[in-house]
Amino acid sequence: FLITAAVGTIYYDDLVLESFKGNVAIRDQSLGLNDITFNMLEGSLAMDGLYESKNLKSPGFYFDLDVKNLDIKQTYDKFIAVQKLAPVAEQCKGRYSAAFDVKGNMDSKMEPVINSFTGSGKLSTNEVTVENFKPLVELADVLKMDQFKKMDLKNLNLSFKFENGRVNIDPFDINVEGIKTT
Repeated sequence: FLITAAVGTIYYDDLVLESFKGNVAIRDQSLGLNDITFNMLEGSLAMDGLYESKNLKSPGFYFDLDVKNLDIKQTYDKFIAVQKLAPVAEQCKGRYSAAFDVKGNMDSKMEPVINSFTGSGKLSTNEVTVENFKPLVELADVLKMDQFKKMDLKNLNLSFKFENGRVNIDPFDINVEGIKTT
């Protein structure tokens, strides 16, 4: 079954996808997504992907995503995988863009199995504020440097990999209140 779709609004759980366009193929217990674009969380996404349900207890997926200008806090609130892989996002304000691929499995409740994730990508932000993130607050207290309790970060460009249930970020430089930090 093949369909080319253009839908004004799609409601999926508590997500609202606007201006959805793309190609969907259903074949042999799999759902293929090609040239999919839509708007959500105040930004836009483009993606290709595959969802495969041959093993109903552990369906597999692969997504190649290009994310533009999404709100960090809303992303954290809506996606369990972000809550588990990037808990710092709960304490962030700002927007991000990212291009990445991810492959993995879901459980029988359609929730991601985080330790099955593999893939990599790049994430960028123009300006992000991180405030009251417990590890940074504790660092600020130990160092007696309150500027680490609330950080305004500009022009971040990160490369990352999904490995063993974690997101590993390549070292990067930032400037915190005039202090160059890696």
